[in-house]
Amino acid sequence: MKTKERYIDIISYLFIALLLYTGFSKILTHLDFLVVLNGSAQLRPYSLLLSWLIPVGELALGVLLLIPKTKKIGFIGATALMTLFTIYIVYMTHSDNKICSCGGLISHMSWNQHVVFNSLFIVLGLIAILFYPKYKNLRA
Repeated sequence: MKTKERYIDIISYLFIALLLYTGFSKILTHLDFLVVLNGSAQLRPYSLLLSWLIPVGELALGVLLLIPKTKKIGFIGATALMTLFTIYIVYMTHSDNKICSCGGLISHMSWNQHVVFNSLFIVLGLIAILFYPKYKNLRA
């Protein structure tokens, strides 16, 4: 296996772990996630829809990354989602009403650390998207 293929596999596994963990976590603690979304004046009108759309979307993207034929679409979607989350977090760092439904290790990060963490995943996603077309026979 070539080095670039290995990197794409590693990036894929990192995204899969993150997306499946966060998706299942939000579903298992759905009511808490909904309460957090309701705490944001901007998100409140869409909170019920988002409380299901976000975790189901995370799980769907994780599955897309597991399937070789849909992996590139999964990378594009996951990178876009991480970009949106990062924009939200940057917005929240400048807000008086800081709310986050992050769980696990991420819940112990500061807002700035969370931005760096997400930015790292955005960069990894962009690398995978850029390298992927050159290696169409990648494993899942």
